[in-house]
Amino acid sequence: MINQEKDRDAPVLATSMNMKTLSTMEAPVVTLPRPQMTITKPQIEHKLPPTLSSDLSSKLAGDVVVACTITFGVAPFMTVIDKAIVQRAAGTHGILQSGLESVTNIARNPASYVKSPMFLMMWGVYAATYTTGEFLKVYTA
Repeated sequence: MINQEKDRDAPVLATSMNMKTLSTMEAPVVTLPRPQMTITKPQIEHKLPPTLSSDLSSKLAGDVVVACTITFGVAPFMTVIDKAIVQRAAGTHGILQSGLESVTNIARNPASYVKSPMFLMMWGVYAATYTTGEFLKVYTA
């Protein structure tokens, strides 16, 4: 025999025999907890690579040091070429003769070459040009 109390709590199926029972039944009230809806803006992290500094003044100071160092190594070659072109245009030396003479003078007395106005002007112009280009690149980036 079927237990009457268990059948009373069980859901009633809609069949042709118990349609009257289904229509007169009250629907149970079920309340569900509402989930907490909080809208947050996504956090965007701006992380710089560890080798880059976020301080503008330290970047610019580094650019000046790099520009002066690099152009110090390039300026001797540029002065040799520049002097050879000017002497060729003046007609006093050939390009190879002038270049060879300049390289031997640099090798014999490097201190006086570094102090010469020709080297200092070439070094200053290239260092200023390189520094300006790097400043603009850092400032606009």
